[in-house]
Amino acid sequence: MSEDWTYDITQVKTTEIKEPLGYNSSEINVEDSKARRQDINRMKENKAWGLVTGQGRSIFTTFISSFFIGTNVSMFTIGIYSYNIYNALNTLFNVNKSFKLYESPEYSLLTYKILYIILSFIHIALIGYKINKMGFLPMNAADWASFAQQPIQERNIMNLNFR
Repeated sequence: MSEDWTYDITQVKTTEIKEPLGYNSSEINVEDSKARRQDINRMKENKAWGLVTGQGRSIFTTFISSFFIGTNVSMFTIGIYSYNIYNALNTLFNVNKSFKLYESPEYSLLTYKILYIILSFIHIALIGYKINKMGFLPMNAADWASFAQQPIQERNIMNLNFR
């Protein structure tokens, strides 16, 4: 009782699909005009500026979080500051990769990149200052005292004269 079902594509009638109600394809102009390119470039520049302000917001976030964390040393603070250092260095080394989507031959992103790099250095300096205040960086002379060579002085503890 099994019947073979076959479907022949050659016998299908092609009908024209009508446009939906309210849609008119003749009104859509797809040509790339100068005004459209300027709008796209302006939008790309705004996105690039958004990257720069995002870096500034990350500085502010790091500042607030380091204020609330305090200067106590625990595994959580070490983890948080390690993550902050990693992110700050990662953003510094991937500047061109971050701005790759917004590049165009019609305008320059050099000022945005310079601001981004400056804010990245400020971010690293803020993290370094906080780590120094926690005592992780050897900046004092006492931190290097074990490496200093001290002269050994001979002392006479007891002066015994046997005659």
